[in-house]
Amino acid sequence: DVSFTKTDNDHLEEISQAVDVADEGGMPHQNPRELMEKDLSSSSRSRILPDKASSFHSWASRGSRPHPEKKASFLLERMSSDNSMSVRDIFGDDNIDGGFEASALTDVDGFQASGLANDVALHLEHSTKSMSSYFSTDGIDHIDPRATCHEGQDDFDFAMKAYANGIKYGHFDFHDGNAAGDENTAWEGNDQVLAARAYMGLGFARQCKGELESSLDAYTKSLNLWEDEVGENHPVNASIQFAVGTVLIEMQRQLDASDHFAKALYLFKSRNPADGGIRASILSTEGMLFSVLGEANRAIDFFRQAVLLYQSDGSMNLKFATVMFEMGSILSQHGHYDDSVNCFKFALEIREALLGDSFVVARTHYSLGVTKASQELEENTDNASASHLEEALRICQLEFEAEHLQSAIIIHALGVLNERKGDFLSASGWFAKERSMRKVLSGEDHETVASVSVDLGTCYYNSGKYDLAISTFEDGLRIILLAENDRSLEVAEALYKIASCHDSLCNYEESLEKFLEVKKN
Repeated sequence: DVSFTKTDNDHLEEISQAVDVADEGGMPHQNPRELMEKDLSSSSRSRILPDKASSFHSWASRGSRPHPEKKASFLLERMSSDNSMSVRDIFGDDNIDGGFEASALTDVDGFQASGLANDVALHLEHSTKSMSSYFSTDGIDHIDPRATCHEGQDDFDFAMKAYANGIKYGHFDFHDGNAAGDENTAWEGNDQVLAARAYMGLGFARQCKGELESSLDAYTKSLNLWEDEVGENHPVNASIQFAVGTVLIEMQRQLDASDHFAKALYLFKSRNPADGGIRASILSTEGMLFSVLGEANRAIDFFRQAVLLYQSDGSMNLKFATVMFEMGSILSQHGHYDDSVNCFKFALEIREALLGDSFVVARTHYSLGVTKASQELEENTDNASASHLEEALRICQLEFEAEHLQSAIIIHALGVLNERKGDFLSASGWFAKERSMRKVLSGEDHETVASVSVDLGTCYYNSGKYDLAISTFEDGLRIILLAENDRSLEVAEALYKIASCHDSLCNYEESLEKFLEVKKN
């Protein structure tokens, strides 16, 4: 066993005490959201969102300029591009029992960033269309179990099939007789219960496709129907509260997720805790709650206990996969790549077997690929990271239209990986694809286009393609100058790179002119 190092933050201890109250049959005295907001400025969760300033570190070597005859005798450094994709959650580390050979990890306070931190997010974000709307590819706006029209019946049948799969695959868990009120014969023929089940299935189907806003909408409708029918504190609501929490995590709404995990924990604990399946659900929920609250040691501890229970009864369900994926994320973001890879592989095996080509599987391939890439760069080995990234890209291109945010994020990761390995020609190919895609997604003058233009220009420079580099840098500079806020540092660094290109081409007058502009900025 591993001894866990506990954080000293008083507010985290209060959170633990609040959650423990549920063991005594009551809801936590204080909402976890309030406890988080109480000391958010010092909490690790305050670093969930990227630090914009840190994403624009030095792009260019400030050393001596190369001799004209040597031209590319030094390499330009690339900026950390697209800070919107820099996700730096603070998680903890731990040894994983039950089939995994892991090193002893005890100190979670010393955060060690991923090998691609600031440049590549560990997780794929949700669907572009679901970011700002309730768009869903199923096209279902309302479900009525009594619908008589063909379309209404098809919608209901589709949702109920997804609901059945959600239970079959362990996404929703109804274990003991007391909690399995969802299947109570007294409810047979109850239209409100049928609609609640259908909306649960609809939420599950949309979550698998990465349509999170519409998934959250369906889950919320289901939860409202259940609460109207059986009351807020009925155990049947536990699985829906847990599912809502997982959606909110993927949407980076950790504060909201903590509310739902706390409620799910209370409801799971109102069941029979002696039941192994329920005990595993309790431990999984506690792990998820402490994870979103930033209490890494406790999260890993609960996850590890849950893994032992899942493995003891041979469970291979989606909740088990969720636990393994979350542990993989924790370990990856602390630089323990071997252990992280094992977790992601396990989650991937379950999800592929149950869900096939889906956004959830693509997301797992992507996180595994990013972790393996970090491992490759650290150890200077070839660990097949690109194959997982390319598989994630293939699935996303099947799931979504060609020019889509998901594909752009994956292509960016492939560009960064090749650039870090010194293969600037391959990297420039990926960055060129991303740049074209960003223009379609966000417009010619969007800041993300400027960001990837700098990445692409840097690869062109390091490949000796100075004319292409100049035109690409100049396009990025044009976009930067359109911004209303002060971006003088970015302007100066873009000018420096353009000057370096002219210098390599022996265009000394143009080079000197740009260097003087750098000095003015």
